[in-house]
Amino acid sequence: MTSTEVVEQNGGSIPESLEKNGKDKAAHCVEMLVAGYPQAFVEFFDITNGISKKGSDKDDADFASSDGNGKDGDIYSEEVLTLLQRSFVAVEEARRAMDMDAIYDSYFKVATFFLENDSPEHSIPFYTRCVEVADEDENKQGLLKSHFQLGICYTQLENTFEAIEHHEKHLKLSLNLDDTNEEGKAYEYIIVVYNQRVTELMGQSNWEEAIEILNRLISQAQNCGNIVAEGLANYELGNCYSKLGDHNMALEYYTAYQDICIMCEDKVGEGKSCCALAVTYQELGDIESAMAHLESFLELSKSGDTTSQAQACCSLGIIHFEQKKYDRAVNYFEKFFEAARTLNNSKMLDAARINLGIAKGCAKMESFFDTINEDFGRLLQWKNTRMPLPDKDTI
Repeated sequence: MTSTEVVEQNGGSIPESLEKNGKDKAAHCVEMLVAGYPQAFVEFFDITNGISKKGSDKDDADFASSDGNGKDGDIYSEEVLTLLQRSFVAVEEARRAMDMDAIYDSYFKVATFFLENDSPEHSIPFYTRCVEVADEDENKQGLLKSHFQLGICYTQLENTFEAIEHHEKHLKLSLNLDDTNEEGKAYEYIIVVYNQRVTELMGQSNWEEAIEILNRLISQAQNCGNIVAEGLANYELGNCYSKLGDHNMALEYYTAYQDICIMCEDKVGEGKSCCALAVTYQELGDIESAMAHLESFLELSKSGDTTSQAQACCSLGIIHFEQKKYDRAVNYFEKFFEAARTLNNSKMLDAARINLGIAKGCAKMESFFDTINEDFGRLLQWKNTRMPLPDKDTI
């Protein structure tokens, strides 16, 4: 028997919207109405047609568009429609019995089904209903679970703003309930989502908001004793303040990062902090401190990243060159040249050749002018009697 025949036998007719969405949906709606579950029918109809309970299509319209184009997709398989029907019927029966736990479980089951089938956007309306039911029933454990799952859904959808909101609520609830296991999980996830949010904001050059999130991250990392996360957050704070031109604040956070790296015996992180501190001291005009940190980095990275070593040697060469210490500049530019040759980096090698040539020329300039000024006749005699330079082809 078709859904149309069922409705006609009961003196009704299929609504135009149900016919448009297909016989399968209509059949499920008819079954609920005939069986005496009008509220289940309303929820089923609203969800599968993208109509929000509150009269807005903000959340459930997304649910009804599995392909992202406002058209019904594979999400409306027979398995899904049957699950929705049974769950909404169970919810209505539970409401009649005032069984709030059963209502919560029914919504949670549907939400989890979609999440486990890689469809977090369809889980969100049901986990949101779980939050409403748990809040009405003062079910703290239910709120704990629902906010955590919503945080997971929004993280998978790369909506870090909403993910942070729900993970923070999950953390607050776990602390209030004194649930050690949930606390550990909450801290772990909130640090991850804070870092994801910071990456987004820094990519948008939104340094001020990134700083605000990083300060929250440091606070939570300290609360749970995650010193590695605390150190990395200090480093990123230094980067943010450096971008804003506040080099004194950047220096403070880079130094904090360096202290943590030394405490953790993290040689790679310590080297990274030395580079950052060197650049910051240069910006502040403290050249001696900048050189000291670059030399510390070279010492730390002897058996490490050749590219970083090359860049550090180049920076030290430039600093010494600017101070007119040409012999020391030549020394570092030669190391820069050797590192560039090892890397087989043509662009870096060209820069190394130019820097080394200029430094060597400047290093010899003083003796050249001394010769011109003090023994010009001897210079002319040498110029007249020296052997000609070989042809270019024989070099």
